[in-house]
Amino acid sequence: MDFLITPAAENKVSVKDTIRNALQDLPRDQQLSKLIDFFEAASNRDAQLTELIAEAWDYLNVNTLWNTRYSSLEDLKRDIDYDYSLRHVLGRHQANAGRRKKEMQTILHNWNQPPDTALPSDLQPPTFSEKFLRSLAALSKISELNTAIPLLRSAVPARISTPLLQKHNYLLTSDISDVIKELQTPKPNAQTNAQDGNCNGEDRDKEDDYGDDRDDEDENEDESNEDGDDEDGADKDGSGEGGDDEDGRDGERDDEEDESEGDGDSGGDGEDGQAGVEEGQVGNRTRKRELKKRRRRKGTAICRCSVTLTQDIQSMKGKNCHLSGLKLLEKAIKAGLGTLCRTHLRGLAPVTAGLQNNISNSKLQERLQLVWTNQQRLDWLRRRNPRWFLKKCRPQSEADCLIVYRYPPLQAPIFQLDEVRVFERFAGPGTWSVWERDGTIIIPGLFSFLAQLTPEIDIEFDLYRHHHRSLPGRSRLGWLRNMFYSITQQTVRQDPIWYAISAAARPDKNWRLVTYPYITKDTDPGENTGFLHLDLNTTQYVKDGSGGNLLSSSIAIDDEQPDGCTIVVPGFHHQIHEWHKRLIDRGEDTAGFTTNCSAAYRAQDRRDWGEPVPMPCPALGLRLTRPEIIHGSTPHSYRRRRSLFAWHTGIDNTHTELDLKGTLSWNNLATCHRDLEAPSREPSGQAPRYGLPGFRFPGSIIVGSSSAIGDALVGRRKWTDPQVLQERDILLGDNNEDAHSYVSRVRAEMVKCFKVAFEKLEVIETEAFGGNSYFHRKKFGLPVRSGNDSEESDEDLPV
Repeated sequence: MDFLITPAAENKVSVKDTIRNALQDLPRDQQLSKLIDFFEAASNRDAQLTELIAEAWDYLNVNTLWNTRYSSLEDLKRDIDYDYSLRHVLGRHQANAGRRKKEMQTILHNWNQPPDTALPSDLQPPTFSEKFLRSLAALSKISELNTAIPLLRSAVPARISTPLLQKHNYLLTSDISDVIKELQTPKPNAQTNAQDGNCNGEDRDKEDDYGDDRDDEDENEDESNEDGDDEDGADKDGSGEGGDDEDGRDGERDDEEDESEGDGDSGGDGEDGQAGVEEGQVGNRTRKRELKKRRRRKGTAICRCSVTLTQDIQSMKGKNCHLSGLKLLEKAIKAGLGTLCRTHLRGLAPVTAGLQNNISNSKLQERLQLVWTNQQRLDWLRRRNPRWFLKKCRPQSEADCLIVYRYPPLQAPIFQLDEVRVFERFAGPGTWSVWERDGTIIIPGLFSFLAQLTPEIDIEFDLYRHHHRSLPGRSRLGWLRNMFYSITQQTVRQDPIWYAISAAARPDKNWRLVTYPYITKDTDPGENTGFLHLDLNTTQYVKDGSGGNLLSSSIAIDDEQPDGCTIVVPGFHHQIHEWHKRLIDRGEDTAGFTTNCSAAYRAQDRRDWGEPVPMPCPALGLRLTRPEIIHGSTPHSYRRRRSLFAWHTGIDNTHTELDLKGTLSWNNLATCHRDLEAPSREPSGQAPRYGLPGFRFPGSIIVGSSSAIGDALVGRRKWTDPQVLQERDILLGDNNEDAHSYVSRVRAEMVKCFKVAFEKLEVIETEAFGGNSYFHRKKFGLPVRSGNDSEESDEDLPV
């Protein structure tokens, strides 16, 4: 019976009658089963239908299908009554997708695998509904994956064999719920029968199979040594270990007295107890000293433990070796924990598992046994019962992290970047396949909004050319090596689209990026500009992938021509491993930060994998290239060609290191951005070879903030900043309209910040250089420098 098949209109049978006719002849319990099955199926189909609608609407937007019949998207919305018919459906899908995403992230966090990988294929349902994922996430919080799978697998046949329940062979939500109930049901723990010195057996606590100790007295016992991280527990002078009688009974009784003192009771001696009440903490310390004296008077206990075992315990003291400790515990368990005297049982606890040992023998034995049973998930056991363990062996508690804060923040969901959606959102439909095939791409007009700033950009380039000085005997090869922090460079480094495309194109999908300050390209006609290389050390890349995420990208300020542009070997990222084998065979292994390909990429290689071909980029377009692509420049310049670079570089999770070893740390790079100083290492990690400015250019100006993401891209904020994360979710999220709207707002703010800074440039540069100022010389019609190699760099111009 499927209630989702609505009755035919000509039959004139209502839905209500359809349900009644289908159910009324069945027993009541079967009716209930049918309805429960129907509710679950209907819920799943509703989720599938809303997803289908959402994807169809997204397809319409991505491909701008509305413009084939309507002048605007709003006209289409009005025509189909969007607000009434679709808005709530899309909103419901977005909320459901968010919940599904959150549950999947929980599963990934706890099991280190997404659900479609964690569950065997025969257990996977046709669809992972939100309810199913919610139950699976709840299970992942209380059970390890290797424990959960057998339980889930046994739950399916158990349900199938139960009358009136669904007979599907795959896993259902109800199966997961049954497993959770089973795991949460306490199970009796077998008590050890060994003679351990507990004469009355009064402190043999019962614990479940997970080692969750709920006994208040036991918690107080553990708290009594909260600050005592020595291996001998409460007896810091060591005298307690040797003061037990032959079977350990007196020693254990003394422990019980010590524990009761921790609770504020009177202790074993009435007079001492009364003194403790009157004298507070001083009295407590007096009673403890008295107890230690009693132990010393009892003399040394007789030990019948294995000599080898006791030597191993002694040799482990002071060491922190998890594997060796567990091996020693295994040896002790095989010998029988109950055969150990109290002294050596207490010595065993801290050196094998970091357990507190100021408790009774029976509890020590139980906890040691639980450690052995849960050896594959000791971290879990320590998190569940932190006070069982010495401070140095406990996981960091929430209180340790909060310090003076009262409430912990909620755990942020793991962000998942849909690289194809984001890339094609800004680069255009079909561009992702080009990127994957060629490893390089030209995206025309991506920065067309900069056209309104063309006069100011031209002035800035001329200003830095005026101040540029080539090193004696070194050609500048078309580079402006003094131009790191122009207003133009600082502005485009904050651009959200350049960032989004770079994040999507990176093989590791790391969205925590920062731009790496770099010089600009500004060639003169007739200048030598040719080179051919790889932006990585090929040997190191093949060995461990180093440098494989550092994409090369640039904005063209002028229209490039085939005789003056970047040249590339398209698709070479598919061949680099085979080419490296050839280099090894030829004895040409590489060792530098980059790989010079001018001679290494030989005629045979070119026949097999292609010649470097020109890839001219139109003005205000973007060129993006993978580091495994051989690229360079045409040999000569025939016209002016200017380019800007951002070098979006990945940051690790701790905001400490960047993509490549040898580059600056994040903190040092953020300092460079803040102080407008040139970094001492290039994006590849090598030191600059053609000179490095020793101080901030005096005419430079800090450009204001255009967005939180823009701040993160220039090291003003971390990617943990909540405003940065909010903007990331919009820019790299699922909603194309919201992303484009965000870009429009940010770019308008970028232009505003550019103009504000540029208004101050003339005054600051003139004050910094006086008669040598670019603006001063232009104002009075005096000649300015062109910054090329032919100038006498040290000769002053007339004032």
